[in-house]
Amino acid sequence: MRSIDKNDIVLINGTPIEMPLCRGVITTDFQTPLNHIIILRHNRITPIIALKNAWTNKDLFSLNGMNVKLVVESSNYSIGKKSDRATQNHQSNRDRKRVIKLPVNYEINGIQSIKSLSAYSTQYVG
Repeated sequence: MRSIDKNDIVLINGTPIEMPLCRGVITTDFQTPLNHIIILRHNRITPIIALKNAWTNKDLFSLNGMNVKLVVESSNYSIGKKSDRATQNHQSNRDRKRVIKLPVNYEINGIQSIKSLSAYSTQYVG
């Protein structure tokens, strides 16, 4: 079994306690809106869908190991193999992203008064 990559769409039989970074989630359990997995997915802006038969769905398992696109809307979903061109575009866009390193001031310690903070305070208050 391989580890989960941040670009994987994960198929889960049940409801996990923890969820690694991933591109999307398909689960067999329906979740309440305040379920920890739903909140986590919402905060990470990744799609999640509950499909009762997902664990036995041959169409889903046939996509295993392929580059796929998952679209989840309020009343339906779609999942399918990405074209080679779409995969290459996604890869090149991902490779172009650069890391932005923000300045940090470690010299200021302690609790700061909110009245003394400004837009420049982000170097020491986060």
